[in-house]
Formats: sequence, C-alpha cells, structure tokens
Amino acid sequence: MKRDKINDLNLIKQAAKLYEENLMNKNVLLIYLENNEIEYYEVTFLKEHFKHLSGVKTKLNAYEFSYKARKNRLKLQDFDYKDSTTGLKLDNLIKFINLNFYAKMIGNFKQNKVYLSITKLAGNNNIMIGFDEGEKINYPKTLLKGDIRDYTLNPNRIIGILTKDVKDFKYQKLTYIAKNISTNRILSDKKLKELLNISMNKQEKEKTNSP
Repeated sequence: MKRDKINDLNLIKQAAKLYEENLMNKNVLLIYLENNEIEYYEVTFLKEHFKHLSGVKTKLNAYEFSYKARKNRLKLQDFDYKDSTTGLKLDNLIKFINLNFYAKMIGNFKQNKVYLSITKLAGNNNIMIGFDEGEKINYPKTLLKGDIRDYTLNPNRIIGILTKDVKDFKYQKLTYIAKNISTNRILSDKKLKELLNISMNKQEKEKTNSP
C-alpha cells in the first residue's frame, strides 16, 4: 500500500517532539526476572538515535535529522522510504516512546527471522525495540513489528522500569512496576542498590502499577 508522505512527515515531527520530552538524554533501566533472580539492562537514549528508529533514508546526519524534526523544520525532500520495513517502523514510531505500555519482556536477539546487528529486544506480542552495545553505552537501534517471543531466546518478564537524566548519577524515578511485584523487591535488591536513590510510599506505588 502506497504511503502518504505528508502524513508520515507530520508523524515523524510529532514523534520527535515526544521523544525529546520523554526519552531524549535519558537512561532507562529495564529490570527483569531471570530464573526468579532480578537482573537489569541499562539503555541510553540520545538525540542521534531517533533517526535510526524512524527507518527512513535521508542525506541528513542523525543530529540534523533529529534537530529538524524536533523544531518542525523537516521537509518532504529531507527523507525517503528505505525499504518495506520503513512503513512498519513509522507506524510504531509514536507507540514505542511509551516503554511502560509495551516493554513487557526482554531477551537476547536470535538471528532466525531477520538479520540485524542488535543484541537485545524489549517488547510484547506486537511491537519491539532493538538495542545494540557501544563501547560505553547500550543504545536503541531499531523498531520491529511482531511477537518478541519469536525473535528472542527465552525472553524474561520485565518487572520494573526506572528512568533518569544522563547527567544524574542515580535513578530516582520508578515509572513502571508489574502487577504482583512488590516495590520492596526491586528497591531492596543488592545489585541495584548502588544505582538507586528512591523511597516510595503507597500512593507512588499505586501510580506506577500497570492498568
């Protein structure tokens, strides 16, 4: 099906602004259970990562693309469709920003359906975000549509998500906690103690529970 490029331009601009407000220059800590033990995976979202997540083809570098999209200066001639996967990524570009809604499982990526240079996936039975590992940080690299269980080896349940600004040393905001998981189980884990500076009351706990 042929896509409406004007609509996609507006979608990219809207997603870029939401990305700036919610994820850009933030660290996200995905906490999950593996063999009933708490583990975690930290990801850094920077301005230059937005371009790769959009899946478009452009002569603009990652910084220029992000800036123009966020400042409402991106034009139709600034991008084109790379291949058939671009539309799938654009359709999920706004959805992916709400990690609390769809990041329910995480697992190591397996090269059985598509070839991608990524190490981990987080998502649900419909949308996934792929991460790769740099020298100093893990970072978002691509969006995929499909069931995460088909693309990962033994995916694990995500039980909590924390966020902080990259400039901050410790996490002070728990944005998601899974149902039937006590806040104390996360906050008292020895492996996480050095990363956290959080104390939560009952009201805050209820606020972070999924619907």
